Amino acid sequence: MCRRFDSAWGHQKPGNQQWLPGFFFFWATARVCRIIRHGADSGRGAWSIMRLAALLMIALVAAAAEPVDPAAEVARRLETTFDRLLADPEAYQATVLQKCRGFPEGGLFPFTFPAIAYAVLAQGDRQRAPQRLASAALCLDRAMGVVARKVEAPGGDLARLADYRQHATYIGQLALALGVWRLAGGDDRYEAVHARLHSVLLDALVAARGDQLRSFPTYAWTFDTIPCLAALRLRDRVRGESTADAAIREHLAWVASEGVDAATELPASIVEPGKRAPPRGCDLSLRVAMLAQVDHGAARALWQRYVVVHWCERATMAGFREYPPGVNRPGDPDSGPILQGIGMSATGLGIAAARAIEDRAIATRLTGQLPAIATLHKLLVAADPGAARRTLGGAGNDPDYVTGFLFGDACMFFCVTWRDLGTALDASE
Repeated sequence: MCRRFDSAWGHQKPGNQQWLPGFFFFWATARVCRIIRHGADSGRGAWSIMRLAALLMIALVAAAAEPVDPAAEVARRLETTFDRLLADPEAYQATVLQKCRGFPEGGLFPFTFPAIAYAVLAQGDRQRAPQRLASAALCLDRAMGVVARKVEAPGGDLARLADYRQHATYIGQLALALGVWRLAGGDDRYEAVHARLHSVLLDALVAARGDQLRSFPTYAWTFDTIPCLAALRLRDRVRGESTADAAIREHLAWVASEGVDAATELPASIVEPGKRAPPRGCDLSLRVAMLAQVDHGAARALWQRYVVVHWCERATMAGFREYPPGVNRPGDPDSGPILQGIGMSATGLGIAAARAIEDRAIATRLTGQLPAIATLHKLLVAADPGAARRTLGGAGNDPDYVTGFLFGDACMFFCVTWRDLGTALDASE
């Protein structure tokens, strides 16, 4: 049963988690018995049953052997992984095309998310900043090519864009990464493109009069305008300007008046003529992480409501629902696998949100589960290969990656390094 947090008494503190291994033991024992019983009923071979049982026991060991600071340790391992991958940038690009094409924005996030992670890390360590910014630049160079092809930029040059081409997802995420690059002290090599992306996004928002931008020419998710707001705010902050303040506030007012799901009081995932879709955890977690860079007060209010509705605390794990209580739908590539009602994407991205909003209790609870990520992924693939293919884009259990798959590593590298960058409107007033 999910424990929903009451806003009257706030978040439950994670406290001493030494009880977790014991609960994991009882859960694993019950799960092994269930697997054996299912195996006997379905005629599965003893080897398959033993393999799954062993994997479950590995999960116990991984959870019990939690490092002192799981987020820092995972960030270190991920940085080492991407340092290795980016030693040959062309090979990395080919690997992304091969291994990430089954994921939403699989050709984009494996470049923009590591670029952002490297840039944020560079801010916190002056000695290593040059090396990390060089790695970020390798990712940004390739992200720019990906985006130019996606939006069909004139002559392949994003600096020549006349408008955002109804591609808020690609334009906004690249502009955001370029903003973090500049905020971290990156040079002006991308200035022509960065300035143009800022201009076309701002023009589009002003023309929309607060309404959402198109994620892609054929549809819109309400989330995809939020990274555009963050990108505009970051560039303004770096340059000491306020060109986008009015447009940002107008869109946030539109979300509050037109984009909220009545049943949950959370932003609906889709708001289109004749079509509305309920809130989704993958949207809300990343929305809070991005919104914290724009309006910290609004992000905190959204976070508190999100926790009340979507947070689940179980004996074996904690995290965020992909869908609100009472909405039961299967996982998809956006949500990732859904375990006991908890969405993998919502929970992983929730780390970035908790860090940005500085909710140490939930950040600690979620990062405490990081050591078992790869093992949990192996369990998912082994237990239900069909669901794994549907929700994990066909990714397998690859020992070269911390999470078991490249796209997961790119997302997690962003999540465990993201934080409040100090650019929010209410931080500067």
